[in-house]
Amino acid sequence: MAIEKQPLSVVKSSQNPIVFIREVWQELKKTTWPSWQQANRLTWQVIAVVVVIGAYMWILNIVFAWLIKHILPQ
Repeated sequence: MAIEKQPLSVVKSSQNPIVFIREVWQELKKTTWPSWQQANRLTWQVIAVVVVIGAYMWILNIVFAWLIKHILPQ
């Protein structure tokens, strides 16, 4: 016999917002938060990766624009 999967809203639903907030607070207490140093270091890593990828895409854009300009006559 196959087990039917129920939608998430059916599996766990609280009609009372106070109960919901209490459950959320309990789950947040279980979370392991990063230290200030970890958060700072990871933030700068994300910024560096975004800058590198942005620069790469900018260079590709310039190269493809030049290629299209010289390949397709106007």
